[in-house]
Amino acid sequence: MKQLLIDGVNYDIWTPPKEDDLETLVQEHAQDIFGEQSLYFNIKRKLKSQSGIGSIPDGYVITLGDTAVWHIVEIELSSHDLYQHIVSQVSKFISGIQSPHAQNLIANAIYDEIGADDLLALRIRKAVSCHDVHKFLSDLVSQPPILTVIVEEETEQLKEALKALSHQQIKVVEFQTYARRDVGIDVHAHLFEPLFTPRIITPASTGEDDEEADRYTIRYRFWDQLLQEAKGKTELHAARSPGQYSWIGAGAGKGGLSFNYYIRQHDGGIELYIDRGKGSEVENEAIFDQLLSHKDEIEKVFGEPLIWERLEGKRACRISKTFGVGGYRDEDKWPEVRKAMIDAMIRFEKALRPFILKLKIQNF
Repeated sequence: MKQLLIDGVNYDIWTPPKEDDLETLVQEHAQDIFGEQSLYFNIKRKLKSQSGIGSIPDGYVITLGDTAVWHIVEIELSSHDLYQHIVSQVSKFISGIQSPHAQNLIANAIYDEIGADDLLALRIRKAVSCHDVHKFLSDLVSQPPILTVIVEEETEQLKEALKALSHQQIKVVEFQTYARRDVGIDVHAHLFEPLFTPRIITPASTGEDDEEADRYTIRYRFWDQLLQEAKGKTELHAARSPGQYSWIGAGAGKGGLSFNYYIRQHDGGIELYIDRGKGSEVENEAIFDQLLSHKDEIEKVFGEPLIWERLEGKRACRISKTFGVGGYRDEDKWPEVRKAMIDAMIRFEKALRPFILKLKIQNF
């Protein structure tokens, strides 16, 4: 049996009991797998060929950048008959995606998802030269996708199945999970090979002015230092790579919940961000309310008051703590900022984790 050793602590390989469990992990770590500029869409849209033969992928991913690409995602457990299932499913994807009607349905579905999130729409408009998001999506999905198969164990049967497919761009991600021995899956680590190579954003690569691009490189250095320092104190973000954006997140053990660090120009903080996806406003508030009912207990363990926000007018809710000791523009204060954020995150997770694990929400 495989095992992982982290700082002298043993972790044993853990197999998701259901395919849905693996799918939840993939969604939580989509940016770790596909890159910081990737967007994961959990849209169950059937791809049909002109003859009507079709199948439903597990998700779609758009990776922005110099050249945008898109992925059709199939998530499988190795305990299934991979040859029969992969060949059958993916062959239908390959056939179905050639249909202009299917392409249009996918573009519309993703466009609707983006339209429900103003920040997401703004991010895409800034990342692509075309300000007509629907046209960008239509042009993108008219191009051949990358078929990405994510499995907890890559087997010979899977390799044989992929050889039988007639598609040029097929990628496999072996996404393994290890649970801490004598503790269980509540403390875990993931092992996988990302589908991207992190790069530092520079003015030359973005076309932005020096000041605009500089904030990306500064944040990258800040996150690199924070994650390295945090590894000696907590394993929560141990699988994360530094990025250039204003936050770094890790799954909180329930789909749609994440423990995030965030950094701004002159302050930073931590948060539990609650967002179960499109149409989840009621569900997000129900989760928030359950946690809010334990506010006194949570803040007692954390050791100080927290900010509890429903984020009225938005889909998500959050619980947070902001520290005014400095931000990414205050490099001389970085050691103090990192210490405040990491120490608070350790207390934050300890205070919230027991109540997150007890949440009673539909579809959990």
